[in-house]
Amino acid sequence: MTVKTTSRTLHSELLLLCARIGYSPPHSS
Repeated sequence: MTVKTTSRTLHSELLLLCARIGYSPPHSS
């Protein structure tokens, strides 16, 4: 696994995590 591939994977995971938190309805919290 190259550094570039790892970077893309980590970036994707981070985006998914942020998306789940950001798109979570305030009333669900």
